[in-house]
Amino acid sequence: MAGISITDNLSLSVNFPPDGGSAFLKYLLAPGTISAQLTQPQKVGAFLDQLVPCGLTFTTPVQLGVTSAELAIQPGLQGSIGIKTGTLFDPKSDDFGDAVSIPSGQAYVSAGIKASLNAGLTDGSGDLQFGFNAGTAITLTNYRLLDSNTLVQSAIQTLFEQFAIPGDLQDVENMVPNTVATVEGSGCLKFSANANLAAVTNPLATLDLLSVATLSIRPGASLSLGAGVTLTGGYQVRVRRLEGRKFQLGYETKRGEQLAVTASAGGGLTAGIFGFDLFSNLLQAISKDPAVDKDTFGKQSGLSDTEIAAICAAVKAGIDRSLSLCLSNQINLAAGSAAAFSYEIDLDGLDDDGRQAVHNALDGDLSGLEGADHAGVARLTSVFSTLREGGHTLKVNLLGIFNVGSVTDLLGKGRLIVDRETGAITVADQASAQRIGFTSDNFAQDSAKLRTVLASGVTMTAGYTVGGIIPADPNLGCGCWSFEFHQKTNRQNLEFYLHVAQALQLMPAAEAGDKLASVSQVPSDGFGPSSLHVESNYAGAAFEGMFLQGDGSDKRPRSQADYEDIGRAALVSLLPADDPVTPVRRVPLTDVGVWQQLRNILAAEAMKQKLRELGITDNPAALGAVVADVLLIFWWAGAMSAMSQALADLLQFLKGNPKPDPQSNTFKKLRQALTDAMASVSNDVKPSFGEPWGLLVMAQASGLKDNTTATMVSPRLSFIVQRP
Repeated sequence: MAGISITDNLSLSVNFPPDGGSAFLKYLLAPGTISAQLTQPQKVGAFLDQLVPCGLTFTTPVQLGVTSAELAIQPGLQGSIGIKTGTLFDPKSDDFGDAVSIPSGQAYVSAGIKASLNAGLTDGSGDLQFGFNAGTAITLTNYRLLDSNTLVQSAIQTLFEQFAIPGDLQDVENMVPNTVATVEGSGCLKFSANANLAAVTNPLATLDLLSVATLSIRPGASLSLGAGVTLTGGYQVRVRRLEGRKFQLGYETKRGEQLAVTASAGGGLTAGIFGFDLFSNLLQAISKDPAVDKDTFGKQSGLSDTEIAAICAAVKAGIDRSLSLCLSNQINLAAGSAAAFSYEIDLDGLDDDGRQAVHNALDGDLSGLEGADHAGVARLTSVFSTLREGGHTLKVNLLGIFNVGSVTDLLGKGRLIVDRETGAITVADQASAQRIGFTSDNFAQDSAKLRTVLASGVTMTAGYTVGGIIPADPNLGCGCWSFEFHQKTNRQNLEFYLHVAQALQLMPAAEAGDKLASVSQVPSDGFGPSSLHVESNYAGAAFEGMFLQGDGSDKRPRSQADYEDIGRAALVSLLPADDPVTPVRRVPLTDVGVWQQLRNILAAEAMKQKLRELGITDNPAALGAVVADVLLIFWWAGAMSAMSQALADLLQFLKGNPKPDPQSNTFKKLRQALTDAMASVSNDVKPSFGEPWGLLVMAQASGLKDNTTATMVSPRLSFIVQRP
């Protein structure tokens, strides 16, 4: 018969058998006495408010399992006794969130025990594995809600008499209401479920748009597919017994740590992962006249089986990356305050399938709970809900679609290119594809270059739309994005992310300061992996504001000086405060006199000499940075003002000739002038145009009529801010 003996080697000593529902009765492999010692003495006759939190040293080894050893508690300091009042799992102080309020006059007393999983276990082979890796250490903790007038000795005995390990539903049924049992470790959660992506087309114009083809694309439709997901890293399984026959089951992520996410799209189909079916589903979501089988698509596009197979593989890889990025973002946004997954379960409401789904979930496989609805199971939180409910956008960029109209034709005459970093899919005409650069397996050679070309495409689309060459359509907008990732994030990276959100006017300075202060105790290099994803979308009034000023019929072109002011102000707002060359870079950006002198020179060495003559700097790094700033802003301002003037001239002509003769020399000359002006944006586009500065100057030029969202995620600090 099993027995438990606990002493503080001074005044407290309790000996008792475990309760009928205790894990020490059900799972103890070698019945005998479990002996443990408190590392701090407790006052005899003391109430809970006098309990001294302390360690727990086991004097004998303990083996737990169903038929063979699954968990081992070794002799030594392997446990702890604690107490909480006010709030349990307070996100301000605890590693895990989902706070539980503690009623006045009561306290949660806890017992935590460290154990190791048998290294010989196979995946999911034991009821006490919970998806954690064999051979690793886990922590088992029970929290018992007791009245404050409970004696310390009685509280400790109650904790161990009814100590629960929620290995199956019977263990949960035996738990007392308001008891919490957690199991913490490192391992793998997995599940399969159906995802619904909002497949949004992003039509972008390119140069030489002589006539606009009828677009055979859908502005946006749902792409449904099956997804297999694996989450790897540290997590906590939490069971909270409620009143009656209900309990909550949660899977919590630890603050400051990140789960690695791998998602694989299968399309819910039987075809191989490199088959045509997933790609066909995507075509049907974005195209009004898709080819639904490979042979038809091959004939229409002129692509070989090998080329089609490469496209299908790249599309799957892009969707996989998009799914993984979305889930990673959702997990980081929830970390520390809410569970990645949580469910309320009614034991009396479960049918056989539901009981099996819950049992599998306790083993680390959430497929039953995430992949289907069950009687008696209510989802409370799920990081997969955004994907399940169609809240995540898969943007398909169609660069050059206005020239051909059909996605199939664009694929046949161009190239499908995937951004490895974000999973974004781009179908580009041949000229644009060559500018972007791509590998033999349809991935962008340089993701930043891809984003830069797409940003210039937004400018050209806006210009052609304002000029009336692309018919105005409220259902069709376009957009671009920037993406920055750091595997090892430092404080300066986080400050820059917040700086970008402020510069885009998505976040007040006070809020940014509060967020930075919230992680002030984190070591500068202790932020883990992080990313900043900024996406801007434009349509209608935002297009016109980029180029023209005035109201009604009084539309005037914007001057180069106007654009230079926008470019300078944007760059000033993004300069990192802790960069030693920032003070020098700020001078020409804020001093109009210095700016005018430099922009009238433009030759790099001559500008550097002028900076020396003005006594601003002789530092080579600072000189190079200032020259780069001036050339960037002058290029953009010149290109935009040329487009602005060309558009104003064209609109003035159309004002008196609303139905111009396409063969009119004047009309053709004005059209060519607009195309020539756009060439400076297309052919000479600078890398910074695909970075936050490019997004910021476009937003500022549009009068902040863009729709921009910034998503920053890391294990320590995450946020989403937007301008709708």
